Amino acid sequence: MAKTPQTPSIFIEGNACEFPMWSYSKQKSAVKELKINYPDGSFMEITAANGLPGPQFAGYLDVLLAHGQEDLFGQNYIEMSVYDILKTLGKDPTHSGNYRKFRADMKKCFNMSIVTDRFVNPKTGTRDFTEYFRIMDRMKIAHHRNKKSRFYFNEVFLESIRAGYLKHLDYDFCLELDQENQSLARFVYQHVSKRLGKNMYYIRNLDGFLTDIGLENVTKKTLKYKNEYLKKTFYPALDRIAETSVFRYELADNKRNIVFYSPNAKKTIDEYRDKYRKDMIKKKADRAMHEKFAACDPSLYVKHVNILKKNSDRKDSMYFDDIYQSCLMRIQN
Repeated sequence: MAKTPQTPSIFIEGNACEFPMWSYSKQKSAVKELKINYPDGSFMEITAANGLPGPQFAGYLDVLLAHGQEDLFGQNYIEMSVYDILKTLGKDPTHSGNYRKFRADMKKCFNMSIVTDRFVNPKTGTRDFTEYFRIMDRMKIAHHRNKKSRFYFNEVFLESIRAGYLKHLDYDFCLELDQENQSLARFVYQHVSKRLGKNMYYIRNLDGFLTDIGLENVTKKTLKYKNEYLKKTFYPALDRIAETSVFRYELADNKRNIVFYSPNAKKTIDEYRDKYRKDMIKKKADRAMHEKFAACDPSLYVKHVNILKKNSDRKDSMYFDDIYQSCLMRIQN
């Protein structure tokens, strides 16, 4: 029986999916500092002494990870020639200008530093530290572009990778976006994929989302400039992703919020919200009934819950643990 061909994928370290570590245009490549404050109180700060790497920078990393991702589980570097990297991205590997751009962007990458408290400790599942790190610890770029260069990745990334904190992306699609210099679409693809996870939808305040992906400057411009940017740059980038059915999106709540839907989502945000409200009303009614039952006869309520625990496959096995624990204490006292 023939095997179903699998879509080639690359892994991206889970935390890094959130960080916009390159510029979206040549005009923005002079940006040297970027700080994002997240709604939960955490932050991410990038300092790039020579400016952020250019739009093609993400493509270099995609090719490196696709080529050597398995190697990082046993070593801290990936080997590949600059010739093969450029060729994979559809750039003329014999053109000296492409080689110079590669070296310039990788030098910016090497000098870039990141400070954040968003990294999750794999052992505790919580955010325990503020991390200070770089993407690359060391690079050995060969003088001859057809000979293998060596790229050493930072231990912070390697720890998460080896702990399995990874997000898998469609490599062919990433490569398409890289070859088209669609760096904004490329970043939004990984960013939303991480935020969606296994959920049916992800909703975020529009200005908050723009800030999350490194476009806070757009939110501070005049409304005319902002709308022009959204129309000419932001929405086309989203449409480029949506046309592949990776996700779909819509504006909600009088365009204040943006909603991203999983390919498996069958409802609109209004329908999901309506279902949630109905579920909460039912849960509130059920709780009131349980509280009344427990107040009348704590012992009988405990016996009732114990029976439900033994028959957890029953449809009516729902109970409230805090009410159950309260009844236990009342009986013991």
